[in-house]
Amino acid sequence: MPRVRKHLVELLSALSPAEIAKLVAPRLESLRREEEAIRKRLQEVERQIAAIAGTAVVRRRRRRRVGLRRRRLGRPPLGLPRVGRPPVRRAKRGSVTANLRAVLEKATQPMRVKEIIAGLVRRGVARKPGLPNYISRLLSTNSAFVRAGRGLYRMAGSAAASARKIVRRKKAMPEPAEK
Repeated sequence: MPRVRKHLVELLSALSPAEIAKLVAPRLESLRREEEAIRKRLQEVERQIAAIAGTAVVRRRRRRRVGLRRRRLGRPPLGLPRVGRPPVRRAKRGSVTANLRAVLEKATQPMRVKEIIAGLVRRGVARKPGLPNYISRLLSTNSAFVRAGRGLYRMAGSAAASARKIVRRKKAMPEPAEK
């Protein structure tokens, strides 16, 4: 064996690195293809074993997508249009209170909180879980808004005071106690 090794060393030392790479390249490529085929077959066998054992876990490699960070932040990747969701509309001019005043000034009759919130969302105010509570508090504490009936609100100086018919429930009167 040592004699063969010595002979190979002498042959290879006479060749340049480019010539050596040219000689080895076909065999190296065939070995890589064979390795890949064996790897795929092994994965298939592992999947079948997991399916039989009932512990199948499907794991696929995800390719890194363009704009992954932007997608996590709720924005589309740069250069791509947003698909599936309408564009976010920002509130027009100022605060929630300013938008609330604009909605109620536009109204021809007193509005319920649900209707007011729908108007605010149309104006671009973000719909959040606490919005109805916040609007109710604004309406009850701010003197610019007046309660026009049970659950109905209007602007303080508007003519929409009695435009909507207010229906009140009659309470049952307790019978007087006999003596």
